[in-house]
Amino acid sequence: MGNNSMLAIDLGASNGRVIYGTIKEGKIEILEIHRFENNPVTINGVFYWDVFCLFHEIKIGMLKCKEAGLKYETIGVNSWGNTVGLLDKDGDLITNVYHYRDQNANSILRELYEKYNPITLSKETWYKHMSIQPTVYLCYLKEKKPWIFENIDKILMISDLFNYFLTGVKASERTMAATSQMLNMITKQWDGSYMKKLGIPDRLFAPLIDNGTVLGPLRKELVEELGLDYIPLVIGVAGHDTAAASGCIISDELESSLYLSCGTWSCMGCRVLAAITEEKLFNIGITNDLGLFDEMQLRFNHTGLWILQECKKDWESNGIYLEWEEITDLILKAPPFLASIDTEAEEFFNLGNMPQKVQEFCKKTKQKIPTTVGEIGRIILESLAFRYRFSRDRLQECAGYEFKTLQIISGGSRNRILCQFTANILNIPVVAGMEEAAVMSNLVQQAIAYDVIKDMKEGQELMEKSCSKQFYKPQDSEIWNDKYDFWQNYISSRYQRGYRKGKSGNE
Repeated sequence: MGNNSMLAIDLGASNGRVIYGTIKEGKIEILEIHRFENNPVTINGVFYWDVFCLFHEIKIGMLKCKEAGLKYETIGVNSWGNTVGLLDKDGDLITNVYHYRDQNANSILRELYEKYNPITLSKETWYKHMSIQPTVYLCYLKEKKPWIFENIDKILMISDLFNYFLTGVKASERTMAATSQMLNMITKQWDGSYMKKLGIPDRLFAPLIDNGTVLGPLRKELVEELGLDYIPLVIGVAGHDTAAASGCIISDELESSLYLSCGTWSCMGCRVLAAITEEKLFNIGITNDLGLFDEMQLRFNHTGLWILQECKKDWESNGIYLEWEEITDLILKAPPFLASIDTEAEEFFNLGNMPQKVQEFCKKTKQKIPTTVGEIGRIILESLAFRYRFSRDRLQECAGYEFKTLQIISGGSRNRILCQFTANILNIPVVAGMEEAAVMSNLVQQAIAYDVIKDMKEGQELMEKSCSKQFYKPQDSEIWNDKYDFWQNYISSRYQRGYRKGKSGNE
C-alpha cells in the first residue's frame, strides 16, 4: 500500500459516490467505485433524508474497494449542508434526519422575525438566515416537539454525523458548522449567547475542528464487518461540499476569485480578507461564509439546476425519457427569451410538478407560456443566468471590487449552454471545469493531513494539472443586458411585490 491512496465519500443532495484517489506523477487520479441515488422519503407527512440507506451504500462502496484489491490509508466525507442529526445520551439517533425541504418548520422563521428584528438577529452571527437552516429546525422542535428536543444530548451536522458513524468521534467541522447559522463569522466559534437567546443550549454542540483534522481510525466493528486487514484513518475534511469545492479556485488576486459552484444548488462566492459586518449584506441576501483553512468568503446561496432536474423527473413520470444531451439539443433549438422566471420564487423550492410551475409562473406574469421540453428548459437556464448576474453585481457591491472573470466548478460546469449564457450576461470570460471540485478538494485535504503534500497551494497545482477546462467568451451581451433589465424590473421585482402575495400584479 502506497502513501497516497485515499477514499473520498461525496454525498450530494441527489446522489452520492465513493471515489478512490491517488497522487501519481504530479496529478490526482480518481476512480469512481460506487455511485448511488440519494432518495429522501416522506413518512407521516414529514420529509426525511434516508441516512441509514446512505451509510449502507457507503459500506457497499468500501466493500467494492476490497473486492477490487484497492487499499487506502485515509477517508474523508463531504456532503450537503443545513442538516443535523440528533443523538441521545447513548449516541443513538433520536429521530430520523429531517430534510431541509420539509415544510413543517416553514412558519418558524416568520415567528422568529416577529419576535426579533431580522437585521438585529442576523447581526448576532453575521450569517444570513434561511428557513432551511438547523437554527430554524431546532426552534421548531423546541416549540412543536419538545419531547424530542428535551432528549437531545448532542447535535451533529450531517457530514459530522457520517464521520461519527465511521469513527465514533463526535466533532463539528467548522465549514459545515457555519451552515447551522449558529457559528459567529467573526470569532469562527459557536455563538453561545445567540443560542441562549433562542433557547438552544450550547452544550448540545460538539467541539469544533478545522478542516484537515485527523478524527481517528475507522471503527473496529466496521473494520471487522468489511473484512479489512488494515485500519484507515478518517480525516475531518471540509464537510460542506461548497466550501470544499471553493478550494479549487486558484487566484492570487481578489478580483479573480469569483466562483460559481453549480449543481442542485448554485452557490456564487468570492474571497474577502475579513467578515463583512455591514447591514446591507442582509438586505441584499448575501452571507459571510467559510472556505478552506480559515478563508473568509462572501456567498450567495440560491436555487440551481434543481429546477431542471425536477422537470426531468416529471417528464419521466409522464413517459418522456430523455438523456441530458437530448434535453440540451432541444434547448438549443428552442426560441430565445420566450419568457423568464424568478428562480428564487418559493414554488420552485418545493417538490413536484415543476414544468407546470414554470408554466404557471409565466401565466401569472403575463408572458408567453412554454409548452415543450426545449422551451421550458431554455427559460430555466436563461433565468438562472439572470440570477447569476444579479448575484455577481451584488457581490461586487459588498466586496468593493469588480471581478475580471468567473470560474464555474462542480457538475454544472458540464452544462455548456448555461456556461455560455452566464458569460453572455456577465460580459466577462467564464472558465468552466473542475467538475469534481468537491472530490478533488476532499482528496487534497486528506493528502495534506497525511503529509503526502505540503499545503493547499501544492494541492491546487495538482488539481490544475489533473483537470481540463473550457473557456467561454461573452456573446451578444447588449441583447442579454436588455433582457436582464426586463427580468430585474418586471419579472423578479414585480413578482416579489405582488404575485407572491396573491395580488393581480397590475400595480
